[in-house]
Amino acid sequence: MAMKAEEFLALQQGDKSVMEYVAKFNRLSQYAMEHVNTDRKKKACFMRGLNTKLQTMMTTCQNACFTEGC
Repeated sequence: MAMKAEEFLALQQGDKSVMEYVAKFNRLSQYAMEHVNTDRKKKACFMRGLNTKLQTMMTTCQNACFTEGC
C-alpha cells in the first residue's frame, strides 16, 4: 500500500489525456486517503499533477469543488 501511495503522490498527467489522468488519480487516491480526505486537499493533489498548461487554465476555477456535483 505504501508503494501505491507513493505512486499517487508522484502522479503526473504527462502525455495522458485528462480522462486517463482522472481515472488513474481516482484509482490511486484510495491508497493516500490522508492526502485527499478534504475537497481542498484533493483539488491540490489533482492540480499538482496536471500539465502546466492545464494548471494555468484551471487557476480561474479556484472555487469549484473537485466532485462534479458541487
